[in-house]
Amino acid sequence: MSKMKLLLDVIGDLRSLADSLQAVADAVAENDASTEMTTTKEPEEKSRPTAAAKKNTAKKTVKADTEKSL
Repeated sequence: MSKMKLLLDVIGDLRSLADSLQAVADAVAENDASTEMTTTKEPEEKSRPTAAAKKNTAKKTVKADTEKSL
């Protein structure tokens, strides 16, 4: 085979790969869109300590450490 024929084969393979990747991307996008449309449940809020709660916990820790060292 000549170098030109090999190059044309590589180009054909790349085009085939690009088509396959496009099909996968379309399927994923379609799946995401259908999931968004059918899902009405709101995301659950993760309970994170508030700044005041963090400060209060930090104070308790410092107080407990201080009492232990005395």
